[in-house]
Amino acid sequence: MKNYIREHIYIVQAPWGDMLQVWREQPTVDGDAGSENIKETSKIFVYKIDMAAKKLVEINGLHGHVLFLGHSQTQCLSVGEYSQLKANCVYFTDDVRFISLYQNSKRDVGVLNLENDTREEIVPQIYCSWPNPTWITPSLRMMHSGLM
Repeated sequence: MKNYIREHIYIVQAPWGDMLQVWREQPTVDGDAGSENIKETSKIFVYKIDMAAKKLVEINGLHGHVLFLGHSQTQCLSVGEYSQLKANCVYFTDDVRFISLYQNSKRDVGVLNLENDTREEIVPQIYCSWPNPTWITPSLRMMHSGLM
């Protein structure tokens, strides 16, 4: 495991059975006028954890899946089940723990394409002191059983 302050590391089980370790590189960039410097996601590395060999093997694709990264949880979902999502992309939210220190900075929220490392904003830049954005996964089974 690397020991870099600029990276967040996540663990997620892929639907095809592999355990993945995901490294999110976030170098500090200059903030807008009047705001603090911020961390901005620039690259994401995805590794398969090879338990037998006790090593990480970098993978270059998600086999028709997407990743969601953030402070609340990490998930890997099939694009076949969620056709509005972009395959081989990572959707991420800001996971700054001490938001009160960064209340005048923009939030690091977007989509990063693993094929070409391009970054896309999914919401207008947010400046606020509200808690971190979170991913919410509704369960249709739970909603249905609550109606009966």
